[in-house]
Amino acid sequence: MKYTNPFVLVLSAIAGGAVAVAFETWLISSGQPLFLLSPVFSGTLLATAIVTLAIAWPVRRYTAAMRRVRELRRRESALDPDALDAAARAASGKRVNPERAVFALALAKASALGGAVFLGAAIGIAGMIVTRPGGFFGIEQTLLAGGCALVLLVAGLLAEFWCVLPPEDGDAEQTSNGERAAV
Repeated sequence: MKYTNPFVLVLSAIAGGAVAVAFETWLISSGQPLFLLSPVFSGTLLATAIVTLAIAWPVRRYTAAMRRVRELRRRESALDPDALDAAARAASGKRVNPERAVFALALAKASALGGAVFLGAAIGIAGMIVTRPGGFFGIEQTLLAGGCALVLLVAGLLAEFWCVLPPEDGDAEQTSNGERAAV
């Protein structure tokens, strides 16, 4: 797997902003009021971020245990074999179902991309609110939604990082391309 490309996230945010501005312009031109983001939407973004982190947490525990085992194997000559066996047993006790790990990784990537799109949309809507005459009605809700979208973006990237296994000793050529194995 490859980490989510920051360029893709920036493009997603730009696309979300462009669609939001086009939609708001269409609403204004047809005589409708601006579409404002609801606080319920912000709460949904936060709940999604929390669920993403909660689903990825067991995978993180396993990958952290695997990092410890691989670190002990690297320093195998300096340590006693009992420490290595204990770390390997601890890691096997934290093993997660591979399907769940892939689900956690897919959810993490989707959360990062969704957070970028919603962040761009919130910025676009905020720009429309600021440029309209008549005050800043609804700017607080829009900024709240943008902040929650940013939290979702960061949670998705963090959960994606948690789902990456450390490279094996023979994986030097694979890590040079930026690819790493998920659990």
